[in-house]
Amino acid sequence: MTGEIHYSLKLYVTGLNPNVRNLIGELEKILTGKFGSHFDLDVIDVLARPELAEGEKIFATPTIIRKLPEPVTKVILDLRNKERVLIGLDLIELKKEAEGMIEGLDIGEKEY
Repeated sequence: MTGEIHYSLKLYVTGLNPNVRNLIGELEKILTGKFGSHFDLDVIDVLARPELAEGEKIFATPTIIRKLPEPVTKVILDLRNKERVLIGLDLIELKKEAEGMIEGLDIGEKEY
């Protein structure tokens, strides 16, 4: 055991259209840059698995839940404010770190 913290995340989306696939790719890029291979990102389409969304009380998509490490946190994604998402999930602590992580990402003003 290396002592590295492992992050377990669940992303709830409505359908898997090209915008959602882009969102998934950008999230994986951010997470890989921050945690390397020490994370799991499960994507759940609420249209295909509504019972999972209901069980987690998902009322809007896209929503991401950090299951591990505890405490569990939930954020409705609005990637126009990437720093808020990362801080909301307790994935970063400092504004400076957030700016370094999101600089250069091609997320832009997209509708998800």
